[in-house]
Amino acid sequence: MSDPFQMTEETLTKAESDAGFATTASDFMFVIDCTHTMQWVLDTICDTIEEVVDIFEKDNLRMRYGIVEFRDRMYDKPEDFALKLHQFGDSSFTEDIEMLKKSLLKLKAEGGGPLKESVFDAIKCAIKNADWRDDILKIVVLITDAEPRTPDLEVKSWK
Repeated sequence: MSDPFQMTEETLTKAESDAGFATTASDFMFVIDCTHTMQWVLDTICDTIEEVVDIFEKDNLRMRYGIVEFRDRMYDKPEDFALKLHQFGDSSFTEDIEMLKKSLLKLKAEGGGPLKESVFDAIKCAIKNADWRDDILKIVVLITDAEPRTPDLEVKSWK
């Protein structure tokens, strides 16, 4: 029996293309829980993201990628350890696949308090602080093993 969650070229949707490029550009922001409970999956997550990005690159899709790493803002200090929007030069996104891979390889699973992490604060950081392009598809991919902490430092409620 094959793994239903395995990603291959056949399982990813391909966009219609025009002159060798997808007609829709996209910005992807990966919001990744980097608390100590994620150690067992962090390497696999990074490998899987790399596989997907490599497929997009091979198909000449116009994508930019960003990373927000987060932990528990109530327990982890300093602030740039608990919540970090990665920078690629003067942008929070990169089209350079090698720069993305280097940032993914630097992620370390450490810190965090009791289960419940700063999920909503991390999503808010991704949406409000990243330099998203106008008039393109914006995608936030959340990767976590914990429920959101509510209230958190910034996001007091999801309602």
